[in-house]
Amino acid sequence: NSKKPVTVKIRKGWDNDHIVAVEVAKIAEKCGVSAITVHGRTRDEYYSGTVDLDIIKKVKESVKIPVIGNGDIVDEESAKRMFEYTGCDGIMVARGAQGNPWVFKSILEENDYIPSLEELFNVIYKHIEYQLEIDDKKQANLKLRKHIAWYLKGLNGSSKIRDEVNKSEDIEETKKIMEIQPKIQKVYNEVDTYAKSYKYLEKENENIQKEVKYLKIKNQKLEQENNNLVSYIKAILKAIKNFFRVFATASSPSSLVWP
Repeated sequence: NSKKPVTVKIRKGWDNDHIVAVEVAKIAEKCGVSAITVHGRTRDEYYSGTVDLDIIKKVKESVKIPVIGNGDIVDEESAKRMFEYTGCDGIMVARGAQGNPWVFKSILEENDYIPSLEELFNVIYKHIEYQLEIDDKKQANLKLRKHIAWYLKGLNGSSKIRDEVNKSEDIEETKKIMEIQPKIQKVYNEVDTYAKSYKYLEKENENIQKEVKYLKIKNQKLEQENNNLVSYIKAILKAIKNFFRVFATASSPSSLVWP
């Protein structure tokens, strides 16, 4: 009897022996629920394996209320796949937004967005300030550890930074650790660029050496072919010379036989 819209979020079932998503969705619809979100895993699976898009599709085909697909939506491609395969009315992004709030921009603009280093750390600083608005310094510092780890995932030296943040017992210390990270990351990136350039040049040098070796072998073959050709020409010239010598001898007056 609520005057406000009520929505429900369910999983596909408790375990693979009890898949009840369609049944529960129909019951929810009869009870007046405005929309239902379906996570395509069982409670027993938790977050293991991959999301079952078929069960979300079945729920969508079984009820008239809006169905929201949930599970493994981490970028524009996975969001598009959820919409197209299941026919759902909307999507719910969960873990895919951890450390990556830009995932929503990627989905809405249908193009995966990668933030710059400056933008990434500006968001981290804002997150720290927002956390301090709702928690005391100790609680904020503890809660921010996992979020900072998610933000830093994939960056050079991120494991060392996470270790420093996790050891920090004071939010001010954590802020100082984060404030120097952009400069450190730039150094890491420069080193990484030089390393990639060195590997590229090293690979190019290997290719050049292989080409030189190939050309040497080819040159040796050409020299051998040239020598063979010279010998062949010499043999032909010698044969021609002998032919004319014999011809000249045979054609001389002294060689004629008179009757």
